Amino acid sequence: MRFEVQKYVADFDALQAMPVPLLAEILFFHLRTNHEFDNLHRQNNLTVLVEGYHRGHREAGIRIWCEAWAYLEHQGLLATHPGGGHESQFITRLGESVKSREDFTSYTRGALLPDSMLHMTTRREVKPLFLQGKYETAVLEAYRQVEIKVRDEGKYAPEDIGVTLMRKAFDSDNGPLCDPSLPKGEREAMAHLFAGAIGLFKNAASHRQPTIYNAEHAAHQILIADELLQIATERAVGLSVGVQRPPGSTHA
Repeated sequence: MRFEVQKYVADFDALQAMPVPLLAEILFFHLRTNHEFDNLHRQNNLTVLVEGYHRGHREAGIRIWCEAWAYLEHQGLLATHPGGGHESQFITRLGESVKSREDFTSYTRGALLPDSMLHMTTRREVKPLFLQGKYETAVLEAYRQVEIKVRDEGKYAPEDIGVTLMRKAFDSDNGPLCDPSLPKGEREAMAHLFAGAIGLFKNAASHRQPTIYNAEHAAHQILIADELLQIATERAVGLSVGVQRPPGSTHA
């Protein structure tokens, strides 16, 4: 069964208006369905896609499709044949495993939050929500986990929450998670960082209508929360074994 690109991208105006990740998805299934996995010539394949465009739009159309092709390469779904020049490519083993548009969406979302970078709590509690497309919920959960971690490690009561909790835990003079090896200005900045992130991202997600509608925006906010989790965990480990960070370092 052939994959009809024109069903999704009817003309040059539609091509221009479409975001690159969505174009890449359309291009991927065009290549996967209509061509040999192991013999993809970029110029030839993209030229075919713009044949129906007005002559003045064909070169610009190819350039836009090239952006989608580059996206697929970056995601590891296409690769260049050794010795074959950059125009000769093939669908990778990973690409062969992406059999449906649901697979494509799940994979590309997941690539925004690579497991190797994430705190184990983020991987367990937040990423599954993100992969389901529940972006607001995932962001809220990410900052809720920061709050739980800081409350637990600072030995605070359940009613200690939000910005006030962060200010107490990282108070530059006597906060239990404060790093006394840092200059006072940096200790204060750490308190501002935690309090500001909770106030801006967690509180907004808790009290307003949804404001996050795409994976990239959500991933940026989740990665900030993940960094806070990493810092809080490292502070807790350092305290438990009597280790202080060297001045100026961010991580233990």
